[in-house]
Amino acid sequence: MCSIRGTQIKLHLTNTMKKMMTTPSFRALIKGMIDNDAQATVRNLEYVHVGRKTRDRFLKAKAV
Repeated sequence: MCSIRGTQIKLHLTNTMKKMMTTPSFRALIKGMIDNDAQATVRNLEYVHVGRKTRDRFLKAKAV
């Protein structure tokens, strides 16, 4: 009996996850995470172009 209940809970959670993943807010959350990552990359690239000393310091810090 216990294993049947466990299976029902798993199915319920799976269905809930499927519903959640198709909601616009969930998609927006994922898109936001991707956008933030892209913005961070752009900022890093801008930082590299600030100047030679700054770039060298940045690259050293990144290597560590």
